[in-house]
Amino acid sequence: MTQTLESMRRRIETADDLHGVVRVMKALAAASVRQYETAVESLAQYKRTIEAGLQILLHNQPEAMAAQNPAGDRWAVIVFGSDQGMCGSFNEQVASFALAQLDALPVAREDRTVLVVGARVAGRLEDAGYEVGEPFRMPGTVAGITSAVGKLLLEIERLRFRHGVDRLLLIHHRPSGPMASAPERQQLLPLDRDW
Repeated sequence: MTQTLESMRRRIETADDLHGVVRVMKALAAASVRQYETAVESLAQYKRTIEAGLQILLHNQPEAMAAQNPAGDRWAVIVFGSDQGMCGSFNEQVASFALAQLDALPVAREDRTVLVVGARVAGRLEDAGYEVGEPFRMPGTVAGITSAVGKLLLEIERLRFRHGVDRLLLIHHRPSGPMASAPERQQLLPLDRDW
């Protein structure tokens, strides 16, 4: 009986310790989420400023749009997922959406290059027969965003100039509420004339 009581006491202490660890992990996750939300708000303002500047430039110099008409049909598709586990259906949703978008492209598979940011989504795309190469790591902190974007931009430039990629499509989640998001596509190149 003493052994059973002692065993139960240890189990309770272990459960209490585990509960404390989970509380700390939740607090750290909440702090990280808030940092990213602040960064997204700042980037949204930056994006509006850059877009306004580009629209003014292209309005005043329409010949710049003529240079955006691609001669070929080589696509690069960048899929943004996550490196984190326990994200619910986040990666599954973006992977399914990406596969539908890839299958809808009007070019052969060999004219499509797929880049992945966030390792968790890469496996699903590979299972569907797409070669994705080494996934780009999702930055773990707000401070790591600049470096991660720099690496991705270098790869995009390499694809454009060495492999003739002239069309660029981004697939990512966009927040659709305080605790929800939905996958979407955004064509980055060539620039949308209507925009």
